[in-house]
Amino acid sequence: MRWLLLALALGGCFPLGGGDTPCTLDRLACADDPEFPRLERCDATGALEVELGEGDGEFARLADGQPVTVYEGAQGGHHAVFGVRVKNARLDLYDRLRFTLWVGQGPACAPGPLSETGEVPQGCGYPIGLRTLVVGGDGDFALRVNEGVVEEYDLLVFLDFPAAATNTVVYVGVEDPCGRTGSDAHTFTTP
Repeated sequence: MRWLLLALALGGCFPLGGGDTPCTLDRLACADDPEFPRLERCDATGALEVELGEGDGEFARLADGQPVTVYEGAQGGHHAVFGVRVKNARLDLYDRLRFTLWVGQGPACAPGPLSETGEVPQGCGYPIGLRTLVVGGDGDFALRVNEGVVEEYDLLVFLDFPAAATNTVVYVGVEDPCGRTGSDAHTFTTP
């Protein structure tokens, strides 16, 4: 237990235990559902309120500047596991949300949505991690809701060789079937 806490505090890389593969731990088993129905009529107002955190088994807030935990897989790849809280969702109108998560690095990398062509903001080079997924529907994939707040976790993003001692940005954008959006970002320097 102390080893796990130390690794989390340092934000370092460490392998999965118990023979698990990253996709067995992912909310959707790494299978992203592209179906995202739009509502033609929607009386929902205001933006979605979004909070980005870590999400290995539960949502965990990120302190300002706190490095994100990067896991090393059995085959030498890297991934991070995120959590997202969403307030002001109109769950009486719909049962799905679309999440777009990206991780970018570079001295001038700054948070922002993907461009129309799916690129991260200038200054971030290329995304070292990118995933768009739709969560919701029936059964195991129903949105996790606690007192009216959507709280998703176990959202895995594979990473291409994260660089050390570099400005790193994690960004999440959330969209609902009404076309309302919200976002949050976290910036830190990798150890």
